Amino acid sequence: MSLINKVLRELDERQALAGEPGAQPPQEVRVVRGVRAAGREWFWRTLALLMLVSLGWVGWVAWQIAPRSLVTEEGLKAGATARQAVDLSQAALQAATAAPDSTPEPLARQPSAIDGASSSLQPETGVSVSPSLRLAAAIETPIGEPVAGRARGEDSRVPRPSRGSQGAEAPKATTRPANDSMALKLDVPPARVLSPLERTPVRLERRERESSPAERAEREFRRALALLRDGRPGEAGEVLATVLSLDRSHAAARQTLVALALERGQLDEAAKLLEDGLAIHPDNLAFAVALARIHVERRNPAGALAVLEPHRRDLLLHPQHAQFLAAVEQRLGRHAEAAEALRAALAANPQSGPGWVALGVSLEALGRPAEAAESYRRALAVGGLAAAAQEYAEARIRALR
Repeated sequence: MSLINKVLRELDERQALAGEPGAQPPQEVRVVRGVRAAGREWFWRTLALLMLVSLGWVGWVAWQIAPRSLVTEEGLKAGATARQAVDLSQAALQAATAAPDSTPEPLARQPSAIDGASSSLQPETGVSVSPSLRLAAAIETPIGEPVAGRARGEDSRVPRPSRGSQGAEAPKATTRPANDSMALKLDVPPARVLSPLERTPVRLERRERESSPAERAEREFRRALALLRDGRPGEAGEVLATVLSLDRSHAAARQTLVALALERGQLDEAAKLLEDGLAIHPDNLAFAVALARIHVERRNPAGALAVLEPHRRDLLLHPQHAQFLAAVEQRLGRHAEAAEALRAALAANPQSGPGWVALGVSLEALGRPAEAAESYRRALAVGGLAAAAQEYAEARIRALR
């Protein structure tokens, strides 16, 4: 107890000294350890964790994109079985060719018996007979040979003559395995080796199908149109002439060539082309109208009417062609036919002022002044007249009053 009291007094004295004015408390320097070291430790742990995650991700990606074998275990087994079957069939063929003098003994069993015998080989030899070998044994009997003959008791051991050109019996190679319970016989025809002279190389020749003249003419016509689009009418005309030499009935090429001739002012050439075209296509209305205009240009209305007359019914269905026909007939003094053609044209196009003036001329020539004056009035009412035609219509109205 005295020791405890002594310690307590010392503590009181120290506190009293600390509370005196002007006295500074003892300054102590404390070192904090472990704070900085703890921060670095967490940094390295985090970095290590991120590296582990990155390495794992890289490994997973590498495993995903790694090339894999397409051959599975089942495929390898199937390949081994197939190779074993091929080896077995090759061994049988070699044995058959090695013994050509063996006695021919065709199989007298049916395919079902062969299948049963081939299945009996499996427990003894341990090798399964391939389906190709069973098929070779099953189809030993040629196609078309009656099988029912064997059922009637025919001797199956009589060798069949071969189908060779000499008529001699062809040897048949027969193979017999060690097991006599099943004998697989393969009829192997003798191999014929071709001599070097008989080994003729195969020649492949490419022959293009010859096109008809009509097809060649159509291709040339397209080429002529391309030349016209390029602004080369001279070359286009030569190509169009080639088209007509290949196919005289090519109407589009003939019409284009006529247009080129008219542009150059070659009326004789254009007329010749049109006459030939009408001889081939007598119902071509465009050819007839173009040829008639050439005759009118040459001041030959009779020739123009001779060309238009066979097409009169078709011309009356078109207002412009009907007015042209009426103008030709008026020049020849055939006003009755001209009036008929003009009435047909005006029925389809009543707003044609020149048509009403032309009708008035024909009616006035036929001695119908009242109808002629009415036609002139209709022409003035419709309008669209040239200055000379308008003056003529007004003058005729005044004269016919």
